[in-house]
Amino acid sequence: MAGRSGFRSSLIGKLAGQTAKYKKKRGRPKLYGAEVLLKSLLADIDSMQVSPRVVYGETEGTLRYRMRDLLWRPTGRLVRFVAVVR
Repeated sequence: MAGRSGFRSSLIGKLAGQTAKYKKKRGRPKLYGAEVLLKSLLADIDSMQVSPRVVYGETEGTLRYRMRDLLWRPTGRLVRFVAVVR
């Protein structure tokens, strides 16, 4: 699994397309749904999940994080994005 410490502010992930609960339309079903700007994952820090920050067995404060599974167009696959605030 690869990690990335920074990204462009204009990166966009996409939600999954239509599911079976919608009325079936003619043609190929949508693969991509609504767009999500990745920097919006960091917008509301107070609503993020909180976890203790443990480094080498010592507790040093807390981490705030938010996880979101999005379709990323360059790979064409579902990718888990994790936004972390130390």
